[in-house]
Parts: sequence; structure tokens; C-alpha cells
Amino acid sequence: MACSRSVFDLPPEIIIEIFTYLKWTDLTEACLVCKLWLKIIQQHLFPAKSCLTITHCNLNDDTEPGINFINSTSKFHKLVIGKSCYVTRNSDKVFDRLQEISQLDLSGNLEWETGLLVKVLQGFTNLNCINIGLALSDQINTRNFVELICSKKIRHVTLHGVNSTFTENLLRILKENQSQNPDYKLGIQFTLHFNCDYESRDKFDTFFEQLSETLPKLEILELTVPFKVKELPVLKNADLNFSKLVKLEITSPKSFEDLKHICELIPNLQELVLWRGCLDFQLFDVFDSLTNLNTLRIQSGLRFAQNEDFCKNLQPKPKMKVLEIELIEGCINVEGFTRLMKCMPNLTHLTLNQSEIKDEHFLIICEHLTQLRELEIDFGKISDTGMMEANINNLRRLKRLKISGCYGITSSAFSNFNTVRFEELTELKLNYLGEIDSTAIKDIVSACPYIEYLSLDGCGSIDDEAVEIITKNLKRLRQFDLYLCIKVTNASVKHLLENCKRLQFLDLSAVNFDEEEKQILFKGIPSLRYIYDFDDGLDMSKYFKGRTLRKRELYCTAIF
Repeated sequence: MACSRSVFDLPPEIIIEIFTYLKWTDLTEACLVCKLWLKIIQQHLFPAKSCLTITHCNLNDDTEPGINFINSTSKFHKLVIGKSCYVTRNSDKVFDRLQEISQLDLSGNLEWETGLLVKVLQGFTNLNCINIGLALSDQINTRNFVELICSKKIRHVTLHGVNSTFTENLLRILKENQSQNPDYKLGIQFTLHFNCDYESRDKFDTFFEQLSETLPKLEILELTVPFKVKELPVLKNADLNFSKLVKLEITSPKSFEDLKHICELIPNLQELVLWRGCLDFQLFDVFDSLTNLNTLRIQSGLRFAQNEDFCKNLQPKPKMKVLEIELIEGCINVEGFTRLMKCMPNLTHLTLNQSEIKDEHFLIICEHLTQLRELEIDFGKISDTGMMEANINNLRRLKRLKISGCYGITSSAFSNFNTVRFEELTELKLNYLGEIDSTAIKDIVSACPYIEYLSLDGCGSIDDEAVEIITKNLKRLRQFDLYLCIKVTNASVKHLLENCKRLQFLDLSAVNFDEEEKQILFKGIPSLRYIYDFDDGLDMSKYFKGRTLRKRELYCTAIF
């Protein structure tokens, strides 16, 4: 979305709104916008604890972004130095300005070398949390880095993309400090995102032993296993101590047998994330040792094994709260799926994306997961039959419901909604259900009167009558998405003006609204902060002028 006027003619609030709500691809006048950010931050528009993000610029004492930052009076507690933001050595005044920052995020910028990194960190006197991306970790002098972070008040260090050389040096230096000083206690909490480049299992085992011995407080470990590593470590050393580790993320796991070895050593693991693995549903049978597991996320690569014994020996998981599964290959066995749902009776969040979820699976979900607060089903095979036969009364505690891309669902699917009332449901997304119309909307608004966010993206049968029903019944509506609802016309403007007094966000992409009608909406709804549309000719100044600033983050992007 481009501006039809020069950005220099726009009030500061517009710049904030543009950077807060538009996609990065839409920031066509980013350079011009950034030249005004000094004016914005000097007007004390930000709360005391704000986050400043700077990308795509040179930040030193002589460049405009650096000078602006030096002269600003706004207070920031967090600084994010993102992609292509270069902090050069001529930055003494910039570093002096950094003393108030308590959180520093450098994870998006991987082009640091030791001298500059140490110099930057020395400018922070109140720093307690640092997030660093070290894809080029061979360039980092590990000893200087460790000495620096240990000499400060830093309590949490997150390292992204570290390789084996850097990690081994890090562990060795920390161990030396411990051996030289018996009273030495490492007070830093490390989070490691480790790109494993070991080719032998023995080296992998040794690394884990060192990790356990040196970082007993390690809480989060994200492990990327390259395809050349055929097996995960055996890890049979009973002395390994990962009692504090609560989150483990593994990319490209090879088999559930290898996962079992790791899980047995992490008794207190609470969250497990698996990316791009070649696994099947038998992996659920190996989690018996993880009695404290409450979150399991499987991001692509899960295959279903057509086995009648699927999940037969799975022990109850009363602590499981979150289950997210994407890209399931093959249809899930109904008996096995029933066992899986039964063993997680307290599940509050269930996401099944791009999977073969059919009517019978939906019936099982509604029957056994009575504690659900969030349910997402994307591109499944649920039809009207499943929706009408399901005991949806068991889902009445839902706060968030998303059903997307289930093309077998029509308006008839919601006919039984009049038998239940979703008192707590505030977010409803019914995307790409092309057959639902005003008939379904009547049943939905009757059952869900307290919706604040309604998305009907891709619902081509939604028309002005449906919009009228929605606006007259959903008095708390704050965000309304009508992307690709091509039957909605200017006639709906009246209903929005009269009934949506709390509306803040409106997506009218591919909706037949004239620009004049959109201007009327902005003038008539004081709370409305943002309209998204494909139209590149919109005059942003007419829409955002006079709006109050509520967001905490300022994004500055420019190439100077």
C-alpha cells in the first residue's frame, strides 16, 4: 500500500501506524519515513518501556540514524539490531546512549566479529538479557566473549546458529573457570540453538556430556541435525544431568528410537518441538518417560502407520496441554486417534494443519477433549455431517476456533449451533469455506455473541446481508477480515458505521468498496486504526491522521 502524497507531509502518527501494521513488502517509502523518526521519538509518544528495532542502515556517530538515536530523549528498554544494520567502530556516542538498554537482540544480524561485538556489549551497563546470532561463529573470539558476558549482570544468553567449534570452546572455557575457582558459580542461563556439524556419533555423545557437565542450568536446547548425521547420540551415560532442561527443539530427527535415548535423559522436559523429521505416530509410544511434558509440536514430516496397535500402550498424559501437528501423510487410524485423544484429557490447545482429518476424527475430538480452549483445523476433510453430528456442547469453553479450507462444509454445518452458547469464544476464523452464507452467519452470531475477532477470508458467498447480521449482533467486534468476500459492496458501509463502534482493524482486500466509502468509515468510526486493501492509490494521510499511538514498537528501516 503506497502513499499518494510525500511522506514528509504526513504527521508522525502516520509513520508509526505504517510501520506497525503494514507488511515489509509494502514499505515503498521506507527511506523517507525513517528520516522523520527522530521527530517522532522526541515527542515522547512511547511508553517508558519500549522496544526500538533498527534495520537496513549504518548506525554510528556520523550517520543520520546514529545522530537521531544519540539526540533522542525517548527511553527504550529493548533494542533490536536487525538485518543489514551495521554498527561500525566510530560509534562512541551511540554506545553511550545504550546504557539504559536492558535487553539486546542481535539474532537477526549475523555479521559480527569479536572486536566489534565486545565493543558494542561494553556500552551496555544495565544489560541482563542478550540474544545473539552467531552463524559466523568461527570469527568470534570465544574467550573474550565469555569473559565479557561473565563480567556483566547478564542473566540470560541466547546463542543462535553456533557451530561445534564455538560451542566446544565455550564449554571448555567455562569449565576452566570452574576448575580454577572452586567457588565459581555460573549465574547465566544459556539457550543454545546448535547447528550440529558432527559426522560421528562418538563426538556427538562427548558434546552432550560436556554440555551436561558445564551448563547444568540449561533450560532450552534447539538442536539441528544435518542430513549427513545418520543417527542421534546414544547418550547412555547415566551421569548426564539435564534436570533443568525444559524445552528441546530438534530439526531433522532420524527415528523415534534415537529420540527415546534423549528423552530418557531429560526427565523434566516440558516442551518438545520436532522439525522436518521422518517419523510416524509410533513416536507417541516412546514418551512414557516424559511425565512432565505439556507441549508437543511436530512441524511437518509425520507419517501415519496403518497399525492397529497404534498408541495401544500409550500411558495417560494428564499434564499435556498443547498438541500441534502439521503435514500428516496418510489417513489417521480412528482407533489409534481415539486412544491418543483419550490419553490427553486436559488438552487445551489442539492444532491439526494440512492433515487427513475427517468427520470421524472431529467427532472424537468433540467427545474426549472437553477442556479445549483453542482448536485449529486447516485443510482437513470435515463435512456437514461431522459438524452436525458432533457434540459441540463439549467445546463451549473454546476461546479461539479456526476451521479453514474444509471444502465439504456448507451453511448446514452450523445448524446445531443454536443448541449451545460459546460464552468465552472471542476469536473465530472460518476461512476458505466458500459455501457458508447469511444462513450460517445467523446461527453463528446467535451462539457466539462475544466475538472480538472474526475472519471470513475467502468465503465468497458472504454478502451484504451477512455483514448486516454480523454488525448488528457482534457488538464487541474489534477486527473484521473480509478478504476475497467479493459479494460485499458499498451497502455494508452503513451497517459498519452504525454498529461497529469498537472496530479497530478491517480487511477489505478484493471487496467492492470505493475509496470514498473507506474514507467515510475512518471518519465515522473513531476507534478504527487500519484498513487493509489491495488499492495502491489510497491516501494514507486521510486514514491515519489524528489517531493516537498505542503500539510500543518503532521500526526504522532505511539505507543511508
